[in-house]
Amino acid sequence: MVFLNNDKFKKGLLTLAVSAAISGCGSSSSSSSTDGTTTPSTTETTTFPVTVDVPESLVPTVAASFDWSNPLKSLISSAYAQTVADLGKENFEVVVVDGDGNVVQVVPADQIQVTEIGNGEYEISVPGEPQLNCLIVLDLDNSLTITANETNINDTNALFAPTTSEEGVDIDLESTVAYQQFLEDVAEDAFEDGTYDVTDRAQVAAIEQLVNNVEQELERVDLETIIANNGLTIEQFLAADDEGVSDQTIIDALAAIEEDFETEVNNIIQEQVDDIANATSTTIASLFEEGGLNWFEADVFVSSSSPNNEPYSKEFYDLDADWGSIASSGTETFYEYDFDNNEWGEGETFDPNTDSADDDLVLTANGWSNTSDSFEFVSSDTVTGTVMIRDVLINNVQYQVNTLQALDLEGKNVEDFMATNADEEEFSTFIDSDATFGAGATAVKVNFTEVNDNYYLWYDASGEVGCGFEVDVSGNCEVVMDYNGNTPLTQLSQMVTDTPSTEENITESETAFRFSNVLLELVETSSDTSTTRTVNVFEYVQNDSDLDIALERFEASDQSVITWTYETPTGLPDGEQIIKFTFPSGLKETLDIDDNELTHIYAVVDGYVRQGSFVAAGQTEDSSGEWVFNSTAADNIENAFDGIYQDAFLVDCGYESGWDDDAFNGFGAPIEPNTLKAFTASVNAEGCGGIDSSATSAVITANTWYEGGDAFTFNADGTGSVSFQEDGEDVTFALTWTINTAADDNIPNGTVVAVINGEQDGVSFTFTEHYAPVGYDSETNVISLKIFSTNSVWYGEGSDIPEGTGEIWTAAFTDSNTETTTEDDSTGEVAQ
Repeated sequence: MVFLNNDKFKKGLLTLAVSAAISGCGSSSSSSSTDGTTTPSTTETTTFPVTVDVPESLVPTVAASFDWSNPLKSLISSAYAQTVADLGKENFEVVVVDGDGNVVQVVPADQIQVTEIGNGEYEISVPGEPQLNCLIVLDLDNSLTITANETNINDTNALFAPTTSEEGVDIDLESTVAYQQFLEDVAEDAFEDGTYDVTDRAQVAAIEQLVNNVEQELERVDLETIIANNGLTIEQFLAADDEGVSDQTIIDALAAIEEDFETEVNNIIQEQVDDIANATSTTIASLFEEGGLNWFEADVFVSSSSPNNEPYSKEFYDLDADWGSIASSGTETFYEYDFDNNEWGEGETFDPNTDSADDDLVLTANGWSNTSDSFEFVSSDTVTGTVMIRDVLINNVQYQVNTLQALDLEGKNVEDFMATNADEEEFSTFIDSDATFGAGATAVKVNFTEVNDNYYLWYDASGEVGCGFEVDVSGNCEVVMDYNGNTPLTQLSQMVTDTPSTEENITESETAFRFSNVLLELVETSSDTSTTRTVNVFEYVQNDSDLDIALERFEASDQSVITWTYETPTGLPDGEQIIKFTFPSGLKETLDIDDNELTHIYAVVDGYVRQGSFVAAGQTEDSSGEWVFNSTAADNIENAFDGIYQDAFLVDCGYESGWDDDAFNGFGAPIEPNTLKAFTASVNAEGCGGIDSSATSAVITANTWYEGGDAFTFNADGTGSVSFQEDGEDVTFALTWTINTAADDNIPNGTVVAVINGEQDGVSFTFTEHYAPVGYDSETNVISLKIFSTNSVWYGEGSDIPEGTGEIWTAAFTDSNTETTTEDDSTGEVAQ
């Protein structure tokens, strides 16, 4: 990707320019009428696939009751959203905006073509080519009036998205807020004096990447945690916001929620702006010239055999961290982390002479063969910056790797960068929070384009434990099951019926079969002149009134009726067929599948019906892109990775470290020390819900607080003291303290960090405690605490306690000198 590279760009300000002669949504100049509508001089049009997805509470006519200029509304969970059908041309407008969001032109309705595809999907044709300042605007109840030179798009009750991607435009809450924030944080300040050409494809691509990234990150904002941290449930939040409840407690909570959310949004925006500001001209081809590319991922989950799925039962946790590397010579090398010994294992490569392939089946000229899921370099194109790779075993399985975005990572925090990318999010937990990337470290966002047509069948090796079926399914657990989920199907004919079912009788069908979260039924009806083959999809839908789960038929419009065919592609054994059909993309989320899995296939292999997908040449595997790293960045990540942080997955709200009173000559120490990351995870775990924001600095400094016989004072100037009795004598140590802010993301925001320096029995110590107020009862004046304690005497030569680890425990601050009983064995005193 080519990025703008001038001084303004380096300041993080990519600007839009609307000159005196605005070009509308076209690529050439336009004439404007006095009413502000635009008549492009070009006859060129672009057709955008558009998906509409909005909260249930907005459907169909209450959009006007929401103030979309407030980005807080994007917090509404996706669980409250649904696709919107039956919108007509009157519900859409196409406008051009300036850097402040003012509508400067409205494209005439007769130049816009809207076609409903079905299930919230539309095709919208507009004059000209994709442009960042040209928005498709959605008006759910058709009450919106947009007037050029009078309307600011941010002051409307509309949803909108920029026309920047011919692959598809998603109009939803996130796209609206992302563009609003783009205008506010990027375009506004530098708009008037900018020279950015909104029709230049390379420049549009740079900004488009920012808007898309912001939209993806907004979807990750944790609604329930933010709301819970401020004392409300999601239901209370929605009800209060809808009904305008005037109770001051609700009003205060909503204000705090909005402030917390805006902080997250601003951080997301700043990060994305920084990414574009740090863009380089590096391509995927360049990475291979420099030694190859590297990828990382991790999976962490509780084993099904864990009693009650208790997260702190380490023996029942499955941890998997992988690192892959591929260079311009040799095959892909895989490294797996050994969590028992806290080190990366030996590199492994697939050897066709000794290793057995057990990944997806692909149809070759010689029939179905397993792929190795291991790739080798084929070639690179220094002009386009692309690279060709192929499966080690199956030459027809080739991908063109394309560069979407490249970043100079120098100085970036390794953990933070990994945490903002979906594939590496869990991997980031194992990263040292203080580690940064060094000079020369580069990341490239890529996607993969299939070079050839390929038929894939999914493969799940049975292994030693088998598949759990009563019959042997020839080593591949991936089979199609009947409706009851009891019997694997053996013939394609078992999936076909000549009598279509309804919601009422689908459960009685002998040919319905399961796929993901739906039931499928293949219908074949014949007449003397023709045969019609269609697919019925029955979705599981929860009935809100009685919580029953019902089956409802997925209703596709006439333009998207699902039809299936028998096919006999080259390589299929004589007399055999496959079944093939394509799901509407509106079902992608329900089915939990990717774009390259929408075209579904079924075939009989080794005596059982298997399922998979057909991927056409030129189809992109992942339109959102994936980060890979050069060798310098990979070394930085490897050095920052430490399995010691696995304890962050082994804690819950009630977790406490074991304690030994007699360790370190009476100082005491944790039996199994924990990391600060585990403490943060415990604070944020279900049941604790994070920091209680009502325990403010004013509350902390208002009293002398007592905990376990110790008396704490926290002065407003950051000084204080802790006092207790030892051997009948009063002992006092001075302390300094701060309340953590968002500037340090490694500690929960709002945690009180107290540092105590002193000496006991001739031994100097630095005692640091992190008090996380997870609850505050203003009536009883009690602050519930999760605490993380470290002591400098625990570390150093001869100690088996790693530097920086400590004790996690639970206690409370009270305003009277009454010892609080906790489940913790330690008293919390500075010295025992």
